[in-house]
Amino acid sequence: MRREFRLKHALASFVAVALVAGIVGTSIYGTRRNLDDFSGMIRSRETLLQVHRLLVSLQDTETGQRGFVITGSEEYLEPYERGKGETLSRLDKLEEMVSGEPLLSARVAEIRRLAVRKLGEMGETVALRRSRGFDATREMVESGVGKELMDQLREEIAAMQTDLQTSMAVRQFRSIQSLKQTNTAIIVCGFAALAGGAVFSWMLFLYLRNQERQTELAVEKETAQKADRAKSEFLAMMSHEIRTPMNAILGFGELLHDSAATTRDKKFAEAILSSGNSLLTLINDILDISKIEAGKLEIHSEPVRMGELARNLAMLFSFRASEKGLEYRVEIDPSVPPALGFDPLRVRQVLLNLVGNAMKFTREGSVVVKIGPFQAAGGSGRGILRFQVDDTGIGIPEAELEEVFRPFFQIDSKERREFQGTGLGLAISRRLASMMGGSLNVTSELGKGSRFRLELPVQVASESETAEPGLSPEEIDFDRLATSKILVADAGELDREVIRGYLAGSHHQVMEAHEGEEVAATCRRHRPDVILLDLWSPGFDGRVIRKQLKSHEETRSIPLVAVSASPLLDEGAGLRVLFDGVLDKPISRAALLAELARVLPPNESLILHGPGRPLPPNSGGWRIDSRSRAEWEDLLATLRGAFGREASRLAIVVPMQASMDFVRRLSVRSDAATPPLSDFAAELQSHLEAFETDAAARCLRRFSSLADSLEKALSSHTPP
Repeated sequence: MRREFRLKHALASFVAVALVAGIVGTSIYGTRRNLDDFSGMIRSRETLLQVHRLLVSLQDTETGQRGFVITGSEEYLEPYERGKGETLSRLDKLEEMVSGEPLLSARVAEIRRLAVRKLGEMGETVALRRSRGFDATREMVESGVGKELMDQLREEIAAMQTDLQTSMAVRQFRSIQSLKQTNTAIIVCGFAALAGGAVFSWMLFLYLRNQERQTELAVEKETAQKADRAKSEFLAMMSHEIRTPMNAILGFGELLHDSAATTRDKKFAEAILSSGNSLLTLINDILDISKIEAGKLEIHSEPVRMGELARNLAMLFSFRASEKGLEYRVEIDPSVPPALGFDPLRVRQVLLNLVGNAMKFTREGSVVVKIGPFQAAGGSGRGILRFQVDDTGIGIPEAELEEVFRPFFQIDSKERREFQGTGLGLAISRRLASMMGGSLNVTSELGKGSRFRLELPVQVASESETAEPGLSPEEIDFDRLATSKILVADAGELDREVIRGYLAGSHHQVMEAHEGEEVAATCRRHRPDVILLDLWSPGFDGRVIRKQLKSHEETRSIPLVAVSASPLLDEGAGLRVLFDGVLDKPISRAALLAELARVLPPNESLILHGPGRPLPPNSGGWRIDSRSRAEWEDLLATLRGAFGREASRLAIVVPMQASMDFVRRLSVRSDAATPPLSDFAAELQSHLEAFETDAAARCLRRFSSLADSLEKALSSHTPP
């Protein structure tokens, strides 16, 4: 009954609105047509007046010409020339006024043709009168050519005047008829308005009946929005409160691990780092969900080497798989291009969740990751790339295949206590896949395993555009940067001490400021080369301090690196725009070096060989005086030639046996005169024996620097 009432109400409203709209539309159309007709009449009248003025100008021109021919007096040439100029000007104006009207345009074109001929004839008569006298001119006048042209002009002008008068009469009649129709429409519209008023009153009555419910819904919506804002603010505050002590835990854990003297102490430090990173992962998962819901998580596409992605994924879980006795492999389809463009951070996050879950829920059997196939779509190098993770684990009940993507959901099983977790990984993964324009789905059979399939839109890229691999822990050396004064502005004593510990032993000077007022004073007194500025410490407001520093000439140019423990608050604030660099707490040694490298110049006084070992700029570590020039040039040719090509080839996949053979042959060529070569062989061997294939690949890619340093040493060496 209620639904039928609403349908009738909607139908009545539609009819009333349609009727009123039709009448109003008719009135508007009639009024517009009246205005168009009125405008057309005015234009026709103006055109008619212009035609008349053209005829007068022609007659004035002819009168001046005749006066000069009869009398020979030059005073008649002034009205002749004036009339001639006015005639041409009025013809131009007339053509402009009738543009868009084919019939009148044709008339004007014919009038111009005749007028030009008439003006030409008059010009010839004037010239003849001047040169040969009246008798010669009389013969030309008596020929009747000029009179015939003038008669034709008058006929064309008269015809055009008739056309214009007819057009004005038609427009006037049509305007009268349109006014009558508009008047009728207005009367009908008045009655329709009365009916519409009745319908509106009915609708208003219904609206007022539902107003109370609408008010309640608005209050509920506002309450929900306040709750969401309160949740975001709480998570941001908790993020800051948790990340600040986590910075000290992980920072000092890393420093403790580096300085530990015994294996036992190193294991304790590793336990601290492992547990701290697990807690940090949990915090990041909760923040990612919150950032996605708040619309603050951004996707950044960049070129990625697919082979390197596959190798890293294989290495990350190989030890865990061997511990559980699982077969684990990563396969890449031949159709996958060497480099593709997508967000590597978010894709890696999704894959780590999927493979981590597969490892967790698989007791025996295998976990297989398949990258590809790649399917071209849309041209311009675009396509769809598939990632697939297959396992032989416990499986997922069919009724819960979609539920597993719900936040905080966990499979209800007897073994729940065994499989610990927050239930956020898959929820985050699906939302990330959706934000990247792709999809994440699952098929599973209980007791036999699961298959997760991630499909993403990607762009074919060039390998030359991809970023170089990150530094290994052995390669993190702050002395790679030019000697600098670094100001750490943070209210947290432990946070300052962590950064001071990271930079300890380097050639940099570290200064500290624990209050906001200290920062500007320290900058004016010591002029640091970079400031690590905390954003949310008590007594610190990084944006306010930044504004103060940028407002003074002497501190304006100092680079600022923002340090934040509240990424949820800072994500949408454009920190990369405001600051020269951004560091999120907890801060790692590698992240600190990466951000400092953005703003500090490299240490050009050092030639780096191997992971952070500085060598003298002239010798490069090579003992040039101990061998002849020919012997050194032969070694340089070998390093550039066969050894260099082999190192490049081995760096691609790092085959163990061939790489160890390469080390052996390097050792044979090295002796007391070639410390860089000996050091390189020892470093590569240590990586190979520890099965550190990524580090070995990076080491092999640096092989060309040996030849560079030798060549530089030879070029700068002066024989005694």
